[in-house]
Amino acid sequence: MIHIKRRSILTDMNTIKKAELSATQDQSHLLKQMVRYGIAGVLGATLHTGILVLLVQWLDLNPTLSTTVGFIVTVVVTFHINKHWTFDTREIASTALYRYVIISCIGLALNAGCMHLTTITFNLHYLIGQGIVIVLIPINNFILNYYWTFKPTPSPSAQSRY
Repeated sequence: MIHIKRRSILTDMNTIKKAELSATQDQSHLLKQMVRYGIAGVLGATLHTGILVLLVQWLDLNPTLSTTVGFIVTVVVTFHINKHWTFDTREIASTALYRYVIISCIGLALNAGCMHLTTITFNLHYLIGQGIVIVLIPINNFILNYYWTFKPTPSPSAQSRY
């Protein structure tokens, strides 16, 4: 009887250790995704800002229209980076793209609204609005993309533990 209880306690301790290891690995994986998302975001922000400046300074277009064009181009580029590198998802491309576009449209509305408020309402330089956009929208988009677009799916070995 004591031998059975001892084995049960050891089994329970082993299960706890495996769960702790799994939690640590999950946190490490999330951190890796956040760093990669940040790198993709820097590339996207650089592309977005480059298009914005090009259209405003060289083609004399409206800053709100210019930031919208830059945002759309950036969505296409960052979708592919995030799908294949940041989240390494096996999600069907059309489903992930559909969700990514919805989240990006939310970001686009925030982007255009922020640019309009900055340049029209407060009469500030358009790059101030771009700076605000670069900080706020990526946080919103990472959270939504992580939990919806590229939601993590447990591996078959992780599912068998439970």
